[in-house]
Amino acid sequence: MFNRIIYYIAVLPFFMQCTPVQKIEVKSIEWKIAAQLPAPDNTAAALGLAGPVAGIHQNKLIIAGGANFPGAMPWLGGSKKYYEEGYVFSLDKNDSVSFLKTVKLPNAIAYSAVCSTPIGIIYAGGENEAGFIDKVSLINWDEQSNNVVIKDLPALPFAVTNASLTFHNNNIYLAGGETSSGVSDDFLKLAADDDYGRKLQDLELTGTKK
Repeated sequence: MFNRIIYYIAVLPFFMQCTPVQKIEVKSIEWKIAAQLPAPDNTAAALGLAGPVAGIHQNKLIIAGGANFPGAMPWLGGSKKYYEEGYVFSLDKNDSVSFLKTVKLPNAIAYSAVCSTPIGIIYAGGENEAGFIDKVSLINWDEQSNNVVIKDLPALPFAVTNASLTFHNNNIYLAGGETSSGVSDDFLKLAADDDYGRKLQDLELTGTKK
């Protein structure tokens, strides 16, 4: 399970004094469209998604869930719709991105905290029509079945949306977000006792407190 943890930072002044400042000159940044989301039925183009689950595993870009206003914008009285559909793109060696297939999440969801890890894409919390969510899941791309495998991980101690998630040293950290009682200042940690190189079905995650 996830547990709240508190860190007291006493080394920040040291790093501020001892870390040299490196100046990097960036002359220009060029953006280009690598791919487009498939258009829904009877539409010319995809509307776009806010807060989808998005990450990379096994050289596959997975974009799933999210929300938008398909009927009309909110200031025109439109209603928000949450999605469970997902899209898998293949990342080719020449840096091209090609659409591979459509997948589905177990439930419609948007605004989860998301990060990519060596064993897959982890998403935690989020929201849908029913409210805020405490569920944590792992999306793994399985090359043999050419499909996603979605596994439940230990749930958060509370439902939260719009939080941040990161992965470091086999640990998953979640910070901030919004709960039913307001903006959260909690910092949570999920530690993995097993090597992340092990097979997915053998992986067991346990919560630890620091």
